[in-house]
Amino acid sequence: MTTTDHNVALAEYLCATLPKDDALDLWLKQHCPPAHHNQVRGQVTEVVDDATAMVENEPGGVRFTPEFWQRLHQHLAVKHPWLTVASVRGMQSYLGWYCWHEGLNAPDAS
Repeated sequence: MTTTDHNVALAEYLCATLPKDDALDLWLKQHCPPAHHNQVRGQVTEVVDDATAMVENEPGGVRFTPEFWQRLHQHLAVKHPWLTVASVRGMQSYLGWYCWHEGLNAPDAS
């Protein structure tokens, strides 16, 4: 498995804002040897869990600025060196929805 494979798997998992197990399962069946399914699934779901934990602990709420995305990538890349900047950007829709749903967005500075 290459780094690209993991990033494509992550994109498939988050293909429609919310994580989709069936989309990831289909991608794994089509592109990944069966012996690697559990490993890739584990790494993909773990990076989403780690991103979710980071936004849950963001002091003052989450502001989706370029600096935030850079910090998120740096934080996640320590544990998930396969993760690309593009994949972090691919999590925007999910994390935006999650923060809205859980009330984690920073208050407006008006």
